[in-house]
Amino acid sequence: HPHYPGNPTPNFLSVHRVTVLCGHESEVFICVWNPTYDLLVSGSDDSTARIWNL
Repeated sequence: HPHYPGNPTPNFLSVHRVTVLCGHESEVFICVWNPTYDLLVSGSDDSTARIWNL
C-alpha cells in the first residue's frame, strides 16, 4: 500500500460488490458519481460514455 506524505496511517475502505451494471462492450476506465441526482457516469474503451440512474 502506498504511503502518502503527511498521512502516516493510511485509511482503507472495505470493498464488496453491490451490483453489476451491464452495457459497455470494453473495459471501463473511469466512473464519476453524482450524489445529488444519484447518477453514475462511466467511460469505456468502447468509445462510449453511459449515464446510470441509480
